[in-house]
Amino acid sequence: MEGLSRSLYEEMELGLLSSGPWSYCGGILHGEGVNLLEVVARYGTPLYVYSEGRIGENCRHVREALGGEGVGVYYAMKANDRLGILRKLRSEGLGVDVVSGGEISRALRAGFEGRDMVFSGVGKVEEDIEYAVKEGLGRVNVESFEEMEVWSFYGKRYGREVELSFRYTPDIEAGGHEKIKTGRTGDKFGLSGAEVERAWGEALLLDCVKPVGLA
Repeated sequence: MEGLSRSLYEEMELGLLSSGPWSYCGGILHGEGVNLLEVVARYGTPLYVYSEGRIGENCRHVREALGGEGVGVYYAMKANDRLGILRKLRSEGLGVDVVSGGEISRALRAGFEGRDMVFSGVGKVEEDIEYAVKEGLGRVNVESFEEMEVWSFYGKRYGREVELSFRYTPDIEAGGHEKIKTGRTGDKFGLSGAEVERAWGEALLLDCVKPVGLA
C-alpha cells in the first residue's frame, strides 16, 4: 500500500493522473483545464463543480444507446435542478421529468416548454396539476383513478387534452426495507395490471384526457 500511495502521489505531482475532464497538474485538481483552487478562491466553499463537457458526452451516449424514431430521453430533475445543468441538457435535446409545480417553473426558466416535460410522482396537488395543464405539459404519469379524474377536470377547464401514462405496479419483490418497497401489488404506488385495464377504459370515456402508455 505504501508503494501504491507513493506512486499515486508522484502521478499527481507530475500531472499524469487524469479521469475524463478531471486531472491533476502540479498536485492541483483541474476541471476541464481550470484550476479548481482558483475557483474556490473566487466562490468559497462548500462548492460543487460540474463538467459541462462530460454532461454533454453522457447525454449523447444515452441518446445513441436508446436512439430510434419516436424515442425521447427525459432527465429526472429531482436529481439536480441547477439552471446551468438544465440548460445544458436542453441544448443536448433532452426533456425533463418533473414532480412538482416548482420543478415545472424551474424547467420553464431553463428554456424547456410544456411539451418537453413529463409529470411524475405521487405528491401531485391540484394546484400543481392545474399549473401543468395551463403550461401544456406533454405527458403525465398517473398513480390513481382519482388523479385521472382531476386531470380531466382541469383539461376541460382550459380546453387542453392531457396524455396519460399509468404507473403500473408489476407485483415484483425486489428486496429492501419493508417501508420503502414500491413494486408489489398492494404497495402505496401505482396500479395493478387489472386496475390499469380498468383505468384505461375509464379514461377513454373522460373528456380531455388520452391514455397513451405505461410508466
